[in-house]
Amino acid sequence: MSAPTLEYGFIVSVVCSYVYNNLRASVFMNVIMYCATTGNRADPQEWTMLGTKLPLLAYSPTDFWINWHILFRYVWVDLGFNPVKRFCIKHLGPERLGRRGSPWARETPPVYAVFVLSGAMHGYIVYALWRQNGWSQMAYFMIQATGVVVSKAIQEFYRKGDPASV
Repeated sequence: MSAPTLEYGFIVSVVCSYVYNNLRASVFMNVIMYCATTGNRADPQEWTMLGTKLPLLAYSPTDFWINWHILFRYVWVDLGFNPVKRFCIKHLGPERLGRRGSPWARETPPVYAVFVLSGAMHGYIVYALWRQNGWSQMAYFMIQATGVVVSKAIQEFYRKGDPASV
């Protein structure tokens, strides 16, 4: 690459901030149009990005990443988790899989859907910026999804085994 790493990193961060701020602006425009057409006030529970801070106003790197990931958390939930969860509830109920298998069949695919979307986005970014194979990103996010599912299973196992929880 012709640009030094520091300059390249700066350019990437500027582009990411531009994308984030445009997504946030589109949410605000949707809220304004919703309020103007329906006459209702915007509910912060429904419009989750209204209460988030801009990452560029962060006071620490941790604060920056917390605010940055709020945007994508809601995008992934709306695009990945909720549609797959609705599908699983409709098609993988207890009448098809039995009482014991049904909860895990309904809870596991939505988690993987979110991580597949995130892995695809990160893989695309790796390919678009460095023209390198992005499958390692997908593998990383699949490992993370498996970790989330296994940790939920372990927590559920210990919760059910705890006499205080009965």
